[in-house]
Amino acid sequence: MSEALQAARTRLASVDKSPDRAVQWFASAGYAVLPLGVAWSVVCVRGRLGIEAWVRVGGPAIHDTGAQRVYFLLPPDTTWWPCRVGEFLTAGQWLSVPDPSRTEPPGSYWLHPPADPLVTPDALKAALRSLTGEAVA
Repeated sequence: MSEALQAARTRLASVDKSPDRAVQWFASAGYAVLPLGVAWSVVCVRGRLGIEAWVRVGGPAIHDTGAQRVYFLLPPDTTWWPCRVGEFLTAGQWLSVPDPSRTEPPGSYWLHPPADPLVTPDALKAALRSLTGEAVA
């Protein structure tokens, strides 16, 4: 395993109360269920709209092919406006996160590997507003 991959696993797992257990889940199952609001919060966008928004903003995001959703990783202190196309997930919620080596289907995979910087909330809002015409506060 490359040093970069191990570093990415360790960085992702560090948000869990038991980082060693999360690293083991990545290695054995290909994913780990991690808490949100520690190192990142997430905006979930369903369907093709999620892919179209990601093409516009880039950055670390997970594509769940089964549920047809894209999970954008945003800073943990992000505030989000109530909108019908982007569900905000943060502290007190959990997300099944694929191993950083998963960069293509089948199953959930990284559209862009976990890295800094995270997705900029204002850029994602602007992309969603442009794609849907929905008003943004």
